[in-house]
Amino acid sequence: CVILLTISMVISAGVLLLCLALYRGARGCNIQFIREPPSGSPYMSVFRVLQFAKKHKTPLHRSAFTYWEDDSPSRLDMGKSKYGGPFTNEQVEDVKTFFRLLYSLACIL
Repeated sequence: CVILLTISMVISAGVLLLCLALYRGARGCNIQFIREPPSGSPYMSVFRVLQFAKKHKTPLHRSAFTYWEDDSPSRLDMGKSKYGGPFTNEQVEDVKTFFRLLYSLACIL
């Protein structure tokens, strides 16, 4: 039992040293890692989309080509740039997903 523990610790240390060596080697070869600037709090993004949906009940720039569906879009969808809102499609869908997960979590608890 002690031998297995010692072997597992040696393997873990070896893997850690290998990863550290690869990281250092990659930095020496001028390989650039992708670093995105922080885009702000995701909670603020959710809050902004909800605030926009609360204020605007209809599309901002409505035209004959605004939407082709028979049913009108939801208030959250009004925030999409497709309907004249300031948010991307991905931001609005992220808010919808957040509320679906929140609803699922509430049902579990």
